[in-house]
Amino acid sequence: AWNRTLAAKNDPRANVFADLAEAAFARDQAITDQYHALAGGKWAGMMLQTHIGYTTWQQPEKNLMPAVRRVAGTADAAAVQRQLKLVRPMDAHGPRVVEATQFLRANAAKGLAWTAIANLGHGAGAVAALPQGRAPTTVADDVRLDYEVQTPQPGRWTLQLHMLPTLDVRKAGGIRIAVAVGDQAPQTLTLNLMPTATSADTREQKDWAKAVIDNGFVLHAAPVELPAGRHVIRVWRLDDNAVLQKLVLAPGLHGNTAAPAAAAETGQYRNLLRELRPDITEADIDRKLAGYWASLFEGGRDQRIVYPAAATPDGPAAYVLDVGNADVRSEGMSYGMMVAVQMGRRAEFDALWNWAWTHMRYRTGPRQSYFRWQCQPQGCAGVGKDAVPASDGEAYFATALLMAAARWGNGQGLYDYNAQAQELLTAMLHKETMNDGIQEGARSMFSPQHGQVVFVPVGDAADFSDPSYHLPAFYELWARRAARPEDRQRWHEIADISRAYFHKAAHPRTGLTPDYAHFDGRPKVLDGHEDFRYDAFRTAVNWSVDQAWWGRNPAATGLSHRLLNFFAAQGSGHKPYPHLYTLEGRPLNDEPSQGLIACNAVAALLVDEAQAAPFVNALWALDPPTGPWRYYDGLLQFMNLLHITGRFKAW
Repeated sequence: AWNRTLAAKNDPRANVFADLAEAAFARDQAITDQYHALAGGKWAGMMLQTHIGYTTWQQPEKNLMPAVRRVAGTADAAAVQRQLKLVRPMDAHGPRVVEATQFLRANAAKGLAWTAIANLGHGAGAVAALPQGRAPTTVADDVRLDYEVQTPQPGRWTLQLHMLPTLDVRKAGGIRIAVAVGDQAPQTLTLNLMPTATSADTREQKDWAKAVIDNGFVLHAAPVELPAGRHVIRVWRLDDNAVLQKLVLAPGLHGNTAAPAAAAETGQYRNLLRELRPDITEADIDRKLAGYWASLFEGGRDQRIVYPAAATPDGPAAYVLDVGNADVRSEGMSYGMMVAVQMGRRAEFDALWNWAWTHMRYRTGPRQSYFRWQCQPQGCAGVGKDAVPASDGEAYFATALLMAAARWGNGQGLYDYNAQAQELLTAMLHKETMNDGIQEGARSMFSPQHGQVVFVPVGDAADFSDPSYHLPAFYELWARRAARPEDRQRWHEIADISRAYFHKAAHPRTGLTPDYAHFDGRPKVLDGHEDFRYDAFRTAVNWSVDQAWWGRNPAATGLSHRLLNFFAAQGSGHKPYPHLYTLEGRPLNDEPSQGLIACNAVAALLVDEAQAAPFVNALWALDPPTGPWRYYDGLLQFMNLLHITGRFKAW
């Protein structure tokens, strides 16, 4: 490379590098000949595999000396060598670079020890935990390397691990390695490279091809806030075959734009859209959101989904219509309330809540305090008893009410938002205790045994879950605002259970989750809902928002990376990707969905800029939907645009 660079400038030093390249080629042949002569030729022929001169995957007939260029003039070879060895001082405000072999401490455990391998990779060498072939370890097992760095000023820093390209021989979804900077919690990063003998079609295959060409692959941790001074970087071996060659701690985002930890606690919600598109102004975002509101809440016949209803004794009322199915659903009503509280529209919030409380809520009986999942625009008469509750609606109702109480304060009666939310939270968690057991099939919305949200809290439908109903970002809020201290602790536990559940339910290669799943994460085979379908669009939103708000599941970054890698490899030409799949990734249709496009943009909150940009831009390019199926797409687009612009907050 130096030869070609200097020759292009007609610099005579190019000739020195031409000599060095030719000498290295000759040296390679001499080493081969020497090896073949060992022990009287015992291993003669063992090194005949050609290894220099590849231009494709097919090996050349013999080693080929790479072409070099010579120019007129001469240069002092010794002086050029001295120039190569000059060390540039580190930029006081630039990245901190540490060779992998320059560790401060190496902790051996579980029969594994860190081994430095000189001259492997691009720098001084690389390190790996040996021997190979051992089982996975955990952070608690503490097979660990420590490195020391100095940061000259406080700020946000991103850790990069420069890895050598190696393979996950277990085929378990990639090679995991954990890292932590200073007192930060460990983050799990995954090296998932997939070799192929044909064209590279998937993201994993493309990553492998590029990693082999570059002889390296960079993993990015989520950015962390660090004070000025000394910090220890800890690296843990989790899986076999992780080979580290360099660590880079870079100021700012530098290739990974994951949200800062605990945005819900700091109040600093990231505007991912503007980070990627500084040409878009806050005023542009205001206009876009206002356009969604005008279309979906106030628009014409082919636009709106929110309709005024007859007033009740408690005031104005309105409902959200699933236009294509001509019904009103707890999902849509609770989503509409959530949009209203995020947009600061109290009158519209109250009208929706009044309709839901008046028509959908069970007033008496074993299901008291729950809400019917399906009604008609005129009310729930004729639907009533058979329209069971659906757990996602209740979760959004409760959270929207808590946020309304925090944002606007409480009113009277049904508009005492906090009292209404507390009643619902108590019923969701304790229904079976309140009823002295299971009465008329009514069950708790969170399995007492498994600590997980159930699909429907009635009968056998409470014996499995729906991954898209798991909302740990909301459960953390409940853990802080539930009226009873013992319930607060339980909501914390349920949030952590859901975070672990995402990893069980997501396919190890595609990241796709099923619509319905057992409590151990296995797909629930039921009318095709074992596949990735409409409910499952939302699962990645749930794990991504949780990590962006609370920062308690760093491994969610790997889930988003895996899922978006899969979708990046789908579609053909300029046609967007389909929206229904088996979990293994086989398309079940060939049409795109604006709702899925919107959800994948939120998953981009946890990945690097290059991976995030096409998904975020795709959502920004969408307009509010029209036509009979605008209900689900429209609500997902609206809420997820709020998420990627930092406007969706844990009030």
